[in-house]
Amino acid sequence: MTSTTKRVGSIGLILVQLWATAVFAQASCPATSSLGSVFSTLPGGSITFTGDAGGACNITFYGNSEVNTTTLTQPGSNSGNTCKTFMTQQQATSNTTTTKLTSSGNTRTGPELTTFSESQETLVLEAWTNSLTYKTTSTGPSTTVSFVNGVGTITTASGSKITVAMTGTENGFHYYTLPGGDYGEIAWQNISTSQFGGYVFSGPIRAKYIHGSNCNDSGSGHGVPSGFGVGLSFAQDVTTADPYYRQQNYINRMTLGDGCAINVAGPGRTTLNILGKESVASTSVTGFKLGQSNSCVNFTYAECQHQNKTWADMESQHPERLQFNLYNGDFENSDRLSFAAGVYVPNGDFKMTAASGTSIVGEVLAKSVYNTQNNSGSQFFSKSTATTTLQTAAYSLTPPVTAGSVVNTGDFVYRAMQNDYRADGVTPGTSGHLKAFTLNADSTHSTTPSWDAAALMTTTQRASLIKTETDSWASSTVDFQTLGSSGACVIDPTATACRQSNDPRDPTSLVGVPWRVVPIVVGDSVLFATDDGVLYSINKQTGALNWGWIPRAVLSMANETGSAVTMATRHPWGQINGMTVIKSESGTQVTRTYITGTALGGQLHFAIEVSTDAASLVRVAWIDMVSGEYSPGSLIPYMDNRSGNENSWPGVVGRPYGGAAPTGNLAEDGKVAYVRGNKLFIREVDGSGTAPAGVTFTSGSEAPVAGASVPVPTVTSNLAYRDDSNIYFGAGDGKVYSSTSSGSLGSLSAGVAGVSLGTDPVWYVNTSRLVSSSGSALMLMAQTKRRVNMLKFTNDAWSLVWWTGLATDGTGESSAAAVEKITAASSENAYLSAPASITSGGVVLYYTTKPSSCVSNAYAFGPLKLEDGSSAISNSQFKLDTMNSLTNRIGDGEATGGTQVKINGKQGVLTGSSGTSTSSGQTAAITRNTTSNHQRLNWRELTNFF
Repeated sequence: MTSTTKRVGSIGLILVQLWATAVFAQASCPATSSLGSVFSTLPGGSITFTGDAGGACNITFYGNSEVNTTTLTQPGSNSGNTCKTFMTQQQATSNTTTTKLTSSGNTRTGPELTTFSESQETLVLEAWTNSLTYKTTSTGPSTTVSFVNGVGTITTASGSKITVAMTGTENGFHYYTLPGGDYGEIAWQNISTSQFGGYVFSGPIRAKYIHGSNCNDSGSGHGVPSGFGVGLSFAQDVTTADPYYRQQNYINRMTLGDGCAINVAGPGRTTLNILGKESVASTSVTGFKLGQSNSCVNFTYAECQHQNKTWADMESQHPERLQFNLYNGDFENSDRLSFAAGVYVPNGDFKMTAASGTSIVGEVLAKSVYNTQNNSGSQFFSKSTATTTLQTAAYSLTPPVTAGSVVNTGDFVYRAMQNDYRADGVTPGTSGHLKAFTLNADSTHSTTPSWDAAALMTTTQRASLIKTETDSWASSTVDFQTLGSSGACVIDPTATACRQSNDPRDPTSLVGVPWRVVPIVVGDSVLFATDDGVLYSINKQTGALNWGWIPRAVLSMANETGSAVTMATRHPWGQINGMTVIKSESGTQVTRTYITGTALGGQLHFAIEVSTDAASLVRVAWIDMVSGEYSPGSLIPYMDNRSGNENSWPGVVGRPYGGAAPTGNLAEDGKVAYVRGNKLFIREVDGSGTAPAGVTFTSGSEAPVAGASVPVPTVTSNLAYRDDSNIYFGAGDGKVYSSTSSGSLGSLSAGVAGVSLGTDPVWYVNTSRLVSSSGSALMLMAQTKRRVNMLKFTNDAWSLVWWTGLATDGTGESSAAAVEKITAASSENAYLSAPASITSGGVVLYYTTKPSSCVSNAYAFGPLKLEDGSSAISNSQFKLDTMNSLTNRIGDGEATGGTQVKINGKQGVLTGSSGTSTSSGQTAAITRNTTSNHQRLNWRELTNFF
């Protein structure tokens, strides 16, 4: 028996939605999930502002004239001298206000805090002006850390090692970088303006006590790195597979001296969970108090120093990057303090004492709010701390998809879309859509869809066309059956009996949200999957429903109490893929078409056979379901200015979201590979042969040190399955590995040639053949959240030939002057939002800028030459017009990646943007008028993993 395989569809993935806190994938303005005011109280609370020495209100409010409370007391109420507000920048600039502070008459309720995660470590660290000492326990002897070339090692009581880096700056300042993890006490003494700069945490920490004396200086004017300030710099939240929770900072007690700064790494959120007690079991409550004297908390240094801040000073801050959660006691701050953050005090009050010169940007929710003593010069700016919010218009989180790789003006462009609101644009309610738009001559698409598959469906159709596999599919000729009464709520989710009080869905919508499942076009059909648990097939010309399939394992979840909300917050689907296998059976060539995919966080992988036009279900080829074993992306990270889900599948952090679909062998022999439980599975896509048990990755012949073992990595990316001897993947250690079908590891960037891809996990890999006058070489692209790295295999060795991307502050950077870098600025808050594309020997990157909470812009950057990262703009076009810049704006919202096409006779990629509250997203082609020197080796070039 012989076989050949060809790719017939791209794949999809998901971004988990967390409805409970109204967190969504794109930002809109105003932020409906925010408190809507700088100060809000819990039920029964009040807000009280006292006057200055003359009894007047010298507080200025910006951006909102209301506070959320039922009881507001402000000075000068009887004389009319109430606190003033500026609703626009023009008002503030002219110092003209017609608005006074008022109460909304309503209170707010806060979220349920996560269980406080207490550190068990006893290590005590103390920094002096020019040394760092430690004790393994609070009563143990003190040891001075010895630094060699700026690196020191600390041995804890348990015998584990902690590596500390000491970094110096100009004028003699230095600061200590500590890894994320558990600590007992972290302290400092005798800080001067010419020595110690503070602590920098490279990952989330848990600590029993953080405290120190006055910091005396708060900024870069004395040699501290710009934007740092003397004090503490916390890393943004991350998610790890073990111990299966989103890592945030948990600190029992924290006491800061005057002038001490708190900084965040960004661009994601840093959460400081402060217990406000010595221990969880303690009955003595300490609360939390910030120091005074020009402390800058997540506040840009230059603006922090302005005593009388302008609207622009306040607007430029990012309170969404820092969240304080105080579990017990009062949150207290003194005067001459500037901070930008969200603050939640569920069991205490927010108190501003000696509040002259206090500046707050963000949102505060507490039992009550008090401003006591002199309030002269206090400025409060209402700004949403939500990183993502509801969106009015329909939007798409996946790249556009076309019916075939050759398209022309007038052809359909398919987009999986979703709404956060019902049709009235006011009432929250999610709904999913698959819309067809016509392609314009300039590669944009029509603004009005030709049809919406969701709008065409009826419950009668769904009752007869949505199926699940039979219990006996492996031993029966009948593999699929209609749902019947057991799936009544899948057939008609709008039924009253199928709804719950906290249901996120539009009660009139039959179709769930697709999130990041990229549609695929197979034969005459478009397939897409949604959070109602169903994989849909529709006619690519009319949008009519062909069939739906909900795996039995997902259906059983749909029948559980509270299932609809559970699936909406977890999303059952990962990626899907289509492939055709041509086999010789009894001397006859037979063509069979399969859909492969993954669900339930990568616990489930499958292949189902469909008709060649994908308009009907044929049989179940195989289903591999193991509870508790997950695939990369099953644990959703909080990053890239988007929220993940604390209740997501507990699994492996990484991309693609939800797990990668089984990917075909590029040697075209009908085999597929996937990863589950960090094991490699390879099997025939048609289900023939023995079901694999999965192989554990083992050390191969290549190791960083001769005779040593390659550590078994945690897979965090898709697989690039070239053949059984060359299976590539990215790992959580920031490296790329190769594996054989038996799991034997080789090393591409694990130290063999000193290749470094940075410290971020690798979330996407792709391979391509480079053909040039100097010969042929295999190229491997490895992408992280900030960089696109290009490796080259020549002379039996891999080397990193170039990289480009974004620095931590969002500015463009590259490996060399000859390599083009993204033209973003730090103020634009840029981030890579989709995997790069390879087309005709060129590379196109996709990034998104978010200069404010109300604006996001999608960009394409490139093409760059595959071989060296230099500009390939010559003979290239954007929107089928001469390209004048490597940077081109696709449209509103997030850049969602590109689909490789030949459009109106030109080879290139059709890019997409997600859309914003007023836009449904756009398309734009980048084409190249050049002889292709690229042989595509991986169908994943057409998909979006981010």
